[in-house]
Amino acid sequence: MKTAIVHGCYNTTNFGDLLLLEMISKHLQSKWNLDVKSIRVDPNINLEYCSQVKSLRHIIDPDYIIFGGGGYLHDHGLKGAKKTLRYYLPAKLWANLGKEYVIIAPGGGPTAHTEKGAKRLRYLLEKSKVVALRDQVSLKFAKSIGVKREDILVTADLALTLSKEDILSKYRYNFEDLISKYDLSNKKVIGFHLELIYSDREKFTEFCNLPFFKNFEILNNFHFIFFYDYKTDNSDWVKNKLKSIDQLSFSLQERMDHWTTVDFISRLDAVFTSKLHVSIVATAFNIPIFGYSFHEKTKRFFEEIGRSQFQVMMDESLENFDKWINLLQAGDVEAWNHDKAKVDKIKNLAKRNFDIIDKYIMSK
Repeated sequence: MKTAIVHGCYNTTNFGDLLLLEMISKHLQSKWNLDVKSIRVDPNINLEYCSQVKSLRHIIDPDYIIFGGGGYLHDHGLKGAKKTLRYYLPAKLWANLGKEYVIIAPGGGPTAHTEKGAKRLRYLLEKSKVVALRDQVSLKFAKSIGVKREDILVTADLALTLSKEDILSKYRYNFEDLISKYDLSNKKVIGFHLELIYSDREKFTEFCNLPFFKNFEILNNFHFIFFYDYKTDNSDWVKNKLKSIDQLSFSLQERMDHWTTVDFISRLDAVFTSKLHVSIVATAFNIPIFGYSFHEKTKRFFEEIGRSQFQVMMDESLENFDKWINLLQAGDVEAWNHDKAKVDKIKNLAKRNFDIIDKYIMSK
């Protein structure tokens, strides 16, 4: 069996990065019958379609090499420049060995902070057989660090191609038990994914004092699930704080594996999140999203899909949550629905990534 290596920022428990690794690996395994491996996978993570490289041979002489998605084309200062070695050194090894690789829809920028980091990322992009980046800002970043090639493709994030058929039955989230336990037959289920607020007790206390938590008409119509995707910190305190809110129907969902998290998100009626890939996965399933973002890349995504009116940065007022919840309560059409034309356009761009992979496999 031939071997493929999928490389990227896959050494942590980050939901979006692991999902992108698995989506590429699933495609390579199911369509091309390849043994898919990755370098430095967190040993505590269970992967369905990919395994950890255990043999030096698999690093030196893979049949196919793909740098997958994720936001790793950057260098935030000296520490960030050091992290670029994770991508530069394998790329240099494979280039010196005459091994072709392709780059599939990572994000970059918006700026390079060190010449060392810029030089390494420039090498990675220049030596690749094909480069596809996930948005125009990433392309602009590539040009800003001196990448001269004119054939860079702009696609979109692979997670936008997700469908129910991608999720194996063993990863299905048991929503039926939740509906039964909390009597949700007449309630909309709203997901709150706000890990950076959960960990800030002062800010979460401010959040819990928002007016909509005192509006019994709203509380009667919604069940709120507060969920985690990276690590479950401060959950007992968060739960006790929520219990103090009169008549609040809520549950707390601790971190799950990436595939179960996808299924969970797909079953919600709306999602409030601070993270890019929770937003992207919800959009893939046409779930309305609301962003309280700490990174500009999330702001850019909301602009691309026509929902910038439902996104603010994390230094802005928490009262935006109150405004958005009231719009949902009022049945506001824009709040409840995506701009179909814009979402379809970006989903079609995302599908191109698989075409690029297939052409690469067939060319060898």
